[in-house]
Amino acid sequence: MEYDIAVGIDRSPASLAAVHWAAHEARRRGSGITLVHVWHRRARAAPYLRVGGTERAWAERTLEETVRSVRSAHPGLRITERLVCDATVTALVTAADDAEMLVLGPPGPGPVGGFVTGSVSQRVVARADHPVVLVRAGRSAADEHLPAADGLAPEEIPETPYRDVVLGLRVDRPCEEVLDFAFEAARRRGSGPTCPRAAST
Repeated sequence: MEYDIAVGIDRSPASLAAVHWAAHEARRRGSGITLVHVWHRRARAAPYLRVGGTERAWAERTLEETVRSVRSAHPGLRITERLVCDATVTALVTAADDAEMLVLGPPGPGPVGGFVTGSVSQRVVARADHPVVLVRAGRSAADEHLPAADGLAPEEIPETPYRDVVLGLRVDRPCEEVLDFAFEAARRRGSGPTCPRAAST
């Protein structure tokens, strides 16, 4: 049985790209996704809240809108929703512990609230025991494939060969889990792993 893929979400373009990348990966693995949105109680109302609105209501709306987007683009995919009031990094690391992998937007300017971008994703990567995948904004499923020939229809893109999986290693520390993850990702895509060589310092 495959574990679900967890995705930390907020309202950023990178977060939405991460959700759709995770949905494609879940399809590939025959699993589902768990959408995790972390919210916080604040002493005074945030400027992005509607008059009379609450942080919890904003968080619930964020989760609902993301679920609708995923269900529209990926019908039939199993989706679990998780709304958490906690420290962001702690909540996301906990989500990673219960999943096959955790998917986040990459470091960069965040949205209102900035929950899963910037230093948060960096701290999660540093603390998580399971794989963490960072997906940048604007990323699409077609980007994982080699460039398509002119005139290729969108529905034919999945038949285009995948790009190689690039693996970076530090040979001064154990790396068996990283190797296993990279080779498994390459196997699922029918591609090969590439290990660029770099001078040690």
